[in-house]
Amino acid sequence: SISKGTLMATNVSDLVEACATVRLARACKLDHVHIPEAPLDVLAQHVVSMGCIQRWTKEEGLTLARRAYPYRDLPMEEFINVLDYLAGGGKSLRQQYTEVFGKIDWDGETFETRQGRVRREFLQNIGTIPDAVSVRVRLKRKQLGSVEESFMKMLKVGDVFIMAGNAVRLDRVAHLDAWVSPAPGESPTVPRWNAAKMPLSNRVCEEIIAFRSELKARLGSEELPEPNAKEVSPHAAWIAERLDCGKANAAMIWQMYEAQHRFSEIPTADFLLVEEHTEYPRDHLPDAVPKMKAPKFTYRPSKRASDAKPVARHYFFHSLIGRASNDALARVVSRRLSQLRGGNAVATPHDYGFVLTVAPTQQFTEADFPELLKPQNFDEDLEAALAESEMVKYHFRNAAQTGLMVYRNYFDERKPMRKVQWSAEVLFNVLHRYEPDHILLREARREALHVYVDVDGARAFLDEQAKRPVRLRKVDFVPPLSFAMYATKIKEALLVEDPFEMMERLYHLWWGQIEKGKEGTE
Repeated sequence: SISKGTLMATNVSDLVEACATVRLARACKLDHVHIPEAPLDVLAQHVVSMGCIQRWTKEEGLTLARRAYPYRDLPMEEFINVLDYLAGGGKSLRQQYTEVFGKIDWDGETFETRQGRVRREFLQNIGTIPDAVSVRVRLKRKQLGSVEESFMKMLKVGDVFIMAGNAVRLDRVAHLDAWVSPAPGESPTVPRWNAAKMPLSNRVCEEIIAFRSELKARLGSEELPEPNAKEVSPHAAWIAERLDCGKANAAMIWQMYEAQHRFSEIPTADFLLVEEHTEYPRDHLPDAVPKMKAPKFTYRPSKRASDAKPVARHYFFHSLIGRASNDALARVVSRRLSQLRGGNAVATPHDYGFVLTVAPTQQFTEADFPELLKPQNFDEDLEAALAESEMVKYHFRNAAQTGLMVYRNYFDERKPMRKVQWSAEVLFNVLHRYEPDHILLREARREALHVYVDVDGARAFLDEQAKRPVRLRKVDFVPPLSFAMYATKIKEALLVEDPFEMMERLYHLWWGQIEKGKEGTE
């Protein structure tokens, strides 16, 4: 049988993405499968299961482990490190806590799982899927609500987010409690609603880049004529054929890319486009305007005062490499800018790039790009950025459960997640201080760097970008291909006013400015 599905696009960017996905599916071009390389927590659990059957020599154990593809190149030294950990918990714990953390009898040449309690506890705690838990958000003694732990792990102390309709600042995180303080009038510094969204695949990214490059080559540097609603643009006709999307869809796609070409530039893989947009206080922006029918737009001039001071600058980096890679890239660029200019730059990752929101004093120029985007020391800068968040600690708890350092079930009962979290945090603090190269800490860092964020994709992008130019363009409004990134940036703000009203106001303001720009070119 043939599987069939319908792709529903919620915006024009989604429409291009859906068309690219359909083309790839019809051509049977599937995404590459990324298999984790030698996860040591899983190996530790498997070694314990091996030892329940018989006594093994280290050579026999390594040979069996290498039969699994992820461990095909596992060195003997790494296998011995796992055995040393299972023998007593690691170097820092072995002297006093061997009986607590020891799982195997290991004499330096052979190993076997201990009898009795260890084997019973192993059977009760087999598995690699972490438990999903919530973190309670507290304002002094009052509980405001709870958030998913996957969201909390992204934050660092000082970040602002929305809770119960109000902006709050994170002050401290301990176990499964987060203490906050009020931050009235401040904008959120982190996007929240990305957890359920699947990241854009690398193949689809490549297809969209190819489409953009071909369209930009067709346009060249020509002056576009004023659009005529009665005539079908030859470019729209080409888009309908190129994306196999029909005339109506092609007309909408062309409308967006035509506006992007007029007022900024269509980004391709030949260069990195960075758009700089200055945001002014909301008091100087137009209020909500009456509804209107596309494609005719009306524009009410801005009330911006001549002496209005900007509240922020947004830099839209058009790095179309997927959200996981952009997450890693955005964290590093944000950290480097903070080191250059001081303060805290706010980075918001997106599938199509990332937004860097800076204070007026953090404005940068093209001369700063070599420092911000250099491939050198990328891994070190990313690890330093991740160390400021709860992410590595979060992944350590998962690794500690899979690696049997912390049990989920004990004495035939499931332990409360608060106790599991407390045990994991205590062990994390001890190992982080006394044994930073512990195999479970290394596994936690690997997961943070290669699963949650894509360090390899970000590094590969910077290596290629070093050979290509960066183009910085100042724009008076958010360009069409940056609007999706900007919408991700402001999603938290939508919680403090009616979302439909705000999005409609932004939509009319956005297209009104585009139409006004077209009038100015006549």
